[in-house]
Amino acid sequence: MRISVLIIEDNAKDCERVQKILEENFENFLQIYVATNSHEAFDLAEYVKIDILISDIHLQEDKYNGVDVTKKLLDEYPHMTVIFQSDIVDPQFRLDLHHEIEYLTYVTKIDVDYELKLKNKIGRAIDIILDFPKRNIVFSSSKNSFFVDERNLIAVRTTDHRNVLQVYYIDRRKEYATESIYGVSLKSVLDLLSVQRAKLIRVQQSWVINPLMVSHIDHTSEELYLFDGDFHIPIGREYKKCIRAMLKSLIQEDW
Repeated sequence: MRISVLIIEDNAKDCERVQKILEENFENFLQIYVATNSHEAFDLAEYVKIDILISDIHLQEDKYNGVDVTKKLLDEYPHMTVIFQSDIVDPQFRLDLHHEIEYLTYVTKIDVDYELKLKNKIGRAIDIILDFPKRNIVFSSSKNSFFVDERNLIAVRTTDHRNVLQVYYIDRRKEYATESIYGVSLKSVLDLLSVQRAKLIRVQQSWVINPLMVSHIDHTSEELYLFDGDFHIPIGREYKKCIRAMLKSLIQEDW
């Protein structure tokens, strides 16, 4: 599942700053779109389901400001999460704006912590949409332990060796990496994941995947492709019915 983010910003430098924050911190979760004016925003909204809107308040040389555009887009996507940004620091303006339109947060561009605050608020917006709180999954054995943010976990599989698991995840370089866990069976991991309420699903005898990492599904070969196609895993026959139901609800895939 890719979350669609629309940036409405007519200042090229400010737009680049927002894009940089998104790409450096959330690239694996987001599909990023940019509009420099209301016309481009409305055109995009005709064919893109907008999940998160990051909009400047003032749009120069435009008959609509950011608030006007947001109101119109909310008519189309009422569950859209809204983040406003502006140079205006007046607290009363923010209060009046909140009475006029419901939004998640307001970030001041001239704030010394602007980039950190925007990054945190975007992360919060993603959590709200995914209903997926930031937390670690712990893989532990008598020999070693490994902690991974649930949102960065791609998949877990058994190897040819008994009680050796391979954990696939996204590292700090935004690339996939692996970690071996010794002395743990897949069944014990499934029990652990159930206790930790991790939203992972089993797709065959030796594989458990994070459905949010599914990039696409080949219906002919009945394979799942994970993390932008770096993995492709055949779906086990006995798991197809359960997988179809869970994927339809979790990643909105149309089977």
